[in-house]
Amino acid sequence: MSILSLAILIFILMESANVAILYFWPGSQLGNGVGVFHAFHNPGNEEQRLFSAYLVNWVAGVKLIFIFLLAAILAVGTE
Repeated sequence: MSILSLAILIFILMESANVAILYFWPGSQLGNGVGVFHAFHNPGNEEQRLFSAYLVNWVAGVKLIFIFLLAAILAVGTE
């Protein structure tokens, strides 16, 4: 296993943890959780709450796309 493959694998593991935090514990202050923002905990109205939840899920979805892309590169890529 090359150093690049190892680095990609470590990145996949870290980003997988961030995706889990965003989907299951979005209010967390760990990883990429948005718990550090006051607007997430105290939205002004229902629209702001829904919009912030949408953005959190969108970011997690984009991270999943990159994780699957990197996993495919590791699986079928040649050295």
